[in-house]
Amino acid sequence: MSTPVVITNSKQWSGQFDCTGPCRRKRLVGAEFSKKAMERYRRNGGGPLKCKLCVAAVEATERRAAQERAEAKANTNANAQAGAEELVAAGEGGIGKAKQATTPPPAHAASASASA
Repeated sequence: MSTPVVITNSKQWSGQFDCTGPCRRKRLVGAEFSKKAMERYRRNGGGPLKCKLCVAAVEATERRAAQERAEAKANTNANAQAGAEELVAAGEGGIGKAKQATTPPPAHAASASASA
């Protein structure tokens, strides 16, 4: 006859649970899930449970996507700013040209051309 299994950490063996995340692992112990998830599971009498590995994978994916969005936004802003600077340097600023066209010549220039 085999020797019985001695459980040294009873908190780890709190039940048999299945992960509803992407890994779909079966017969997991309670230590594979967060304390809050276990409390919610027990309070609601069941429901979906995601193991710590699945939660960490989802968080890493979200962090990567957020970083890519931030980099894309920074690149877009840098390109837009560089384009605006090029227009101003070339004298093609729309507001500046409109102002120049509507500004009358100085009075001393008009009198000098009339006396000539």
